[in-house]
Amino acid sequence: MSTYKLALMGLLALGLLLPVRADEAPVPSFKKSKEKENKEFVNKVFENIVKAARLKTKNYKVKKYEYVNVKDKPNRKELHITGTWDGAVISKNVETTITIKLDTTDKDAWEVLSIDYKDALKTTGQRHNQNKIDELVKSFNQ
Repeated sequence: MSTYKLALMGLLALGLLLPVRADEAPVPSFKKSKEKENKEFVNKVFENIVKAARLKTKNYKVKKYEYVNVKDKPNRKELHITGTWDGAVISKNVETTITIKLDTTDKDAWEVLSIDYKDALKTTGQRHNQNKIDELVKSFNQ
């Protein structure tokens, strides 16, 4: 076996090279994107949040979205997203509302402060994964 293959196998064993799933949407950046108000950008944001919140989801559809200025707080906006997604096995067209709180002090590099997630999935004892959503905030700010 070549040295290259051995090194590659070693890195994989250590978890340093993580394979990217083909179905993963790239995480958009609120800091770097110039297209924050573009529907394609919002679709990627929605898909990433749903994938963080729930296991085995597909067919993401943003029905509507809007950026709203926060009263009495200059340089603050909220992105309100309403959409649906399907579960891989049983749930279809799960209604979802997401509110992303943003600091827009730097007009070219917005910062995500928090994400509020709600969906209509009725499962026994299973809630969405808020920890993964909170981790996603960091990715949106890179």
